[in-house]
Amino acid sequence: MTKQAIRSDLHEIRYYYAHREMFEKAGVTVIQSNVLEKLERYAQAISHAPIRLYMLYVKLYTENNTQLSLAENMGYCEGYIKILNKQLVEYLFAYFKNLEKEEKTDDAKHS
Repeated sequence: MTKQAIRSDLHEIRYYYAHREMFEKAGVTVIQSNVLEKLERYAQAISHAPIRLYMLYVKLYTENNTQLSLAENMGYCEGYIKILNKQLVEYLFAYFKNLEKEEKTDDAKHS
C-alpha cells in the first residue's frame, strides 16, 4: 500500500462519514457499500495509534472537519494540523506495511 493510496482511502472514509445517513439507508434498501470493509481496517489501525493521531483521525475523517476549522477549534495553527496529518499518513503506512509483512510471514509458515 502506498501513501497516496492511504490518502485516497482517507478521502473516501471522510466522504462516507459526511454522507453516512445516505449510505446506511442504501445499505438497507440496495446493498452495503464495500467501503465498510475499509472502515473496519482503518478503525483497527487507528485503535493502536498514538492518542494525538487518533484524535486527528476522528476529528478530520469521521467528524468531517477541515484542517483549518480543526486548528481554529483547538487553538492550533493550521500548519500544526498539517504536520499531524502527515504523521497520521506515515503511521498508517507503517502499520499497513507491517501488517502485510506479518501476513506474508504467516502465509510462508503455512505453505
